[in-house]
Amino acid sequence: MNIYNNFLDEKDFLRIKEILFGEFPWYYRDQCVDKPHDQTGYYFTHSFVKDNKINSDFYDPEILPLVEKLKAKDILEIRANLMMRRNDKYFTGYHIDTPRKVNTAIYYLNENNGNTSFGGDIEVTPKDNQMLIFPSQMHHGNFMATDVKRRIVINFNYL
Repeated sequence: MNIYNNFLDEKDFLRIKEILFGEFPWYYRDQCVDKPHDQTGYYFTHSFVKDNKINSDFYDPEILPLVEKLKAKDILEIRANLMMRRNDKYFTGYHIDTPRKVNTAIYYLNENNGNTSFGGDIEVTPKDNQMLIFPSQMHHGNFMATDVKRRIVINFNYL
């Protein structure tokens, strides 16, 4: 697992943040993880790439700097996730994004207390412009933020 602070230059980071925190097309998902079935979690998502196919007008120039810096070749998926503030410290449950042996990366757009947990004592607290990279087989989950209106990340699964 690797954590990179100040992953993008300030200009690229601020452009992405301004777009995703502005008027942006988000799509509702009724549960955070599939197993076990999540009864009270929900979030919003926007897909940029699925199976190496760009399916968003916001891919270039917004997401391209991240892809280039990751040196991503075979892209299974890139999507932004928006989770709204909750009053309780709700945990989504552990999952893997894909069974394929690829990299999973989480790019944090804002500082909040919606930590990413890997079980035990391993938790990552989101910070502005921070990239977390780990093997896709690592089970992980996140807490919903209670200290900000929105927790926004961009999730990558790639070679």
